[in-house]
Amino acid sequence: MDEIHYDNAEDTPKELVKEQKDLRTLEMSGFSVPLWSGRRFIGSGTLVSANGNYGILTAHHVSKLWNESEPLCLNIAQFDHIFYVPPPMVQHIVIGEYSENRPGSDGPDLALFRILDPAKIESLKARKMFLNLDVHSVETVTKFPLEAQQCFVVGCPDEIKLGELVSDAPPVWSGQALFSAQVDFRLRSIRGEFDYVEMLTYSGIHGFPATFKGVSGGGIWAFMLRRSAEDPSIVNSLSPELIGVAFYQGPAAEDMRTIYGHGPSSIYIATRAALAQVS
Repeated sequence: MDEIHYDNAEDTPKELVKEQKDLRTLEMSGFSVPLWSGRRFIGSGTLVSANGNYGILTAHHVSKLWNESEPLCLNIAQFDHIFYVPPPMVQHIVIGEYSENRPGSDGPDLALFRILDPAKIESLKARKMFLNLDVHSVETVTKFPLEAQQCFVVGCPDEIKLGELVSDAPPVWSGQALFSAQVDFRLRSIRGEFDYVEMLTYSGIHGFPATFKGVSGGGIWAFMLRRSAEDPSIVNSLSPELIGVAFYQGPAAEDMRTIYGHGPSSIYIATRAALAQVS
């Protein structure tokens, strides 16, 4: 049997690495959505399911921007469309309460919009995917050291066109404005009931946005490359794992900035526990 090496791309031809990155970032985008409160853009989120429930995982400071008298609107395709969930069909679940009295990088800052309408869930499934949190765990997503994996944060930066507003009432959006930013894993820490990750990325160069405002609530993903020991030209990768939720950007310094977010324990323990308690 051909031996398989897992690696972090240091010795792998760049064109083969790019091929796998393009494939996996497309997969990540299938779970990701920009979010609006009515016609007002509020941030990013990731479609998840657990314990028979379906919803959108995001940052609490993003979910607080939703006006409960307005529909929760999502951009789910690359053509003119409208997709919204009316307020009675959205349950706002706070997992880690954000407070303006704490530094933004400290957290906690985690929430979920539970979707109560089965028809809306089925419509979403036709265009997007829900990540089943029940078939993952902290152990499975950290099987390989996070610093050895290819890591990305997926969201919708304000400065990148959000899609053209085709119609005002109701709002009809054209285009999907997700951006997958590669990040370098730096640190995972545990404070109280939650864990946190810090990632370093470019800012304002190499096609990266100068500010990551709007990416808050977006998923942080990781995957491993696999290379054949006998034939290095054979390169593939494991499916990406959701390892975090972004909630804060540090100041830019020398064209780099730190992205702060919740880590895998906050998703696979705290989020699942919160969903297990809903009615």
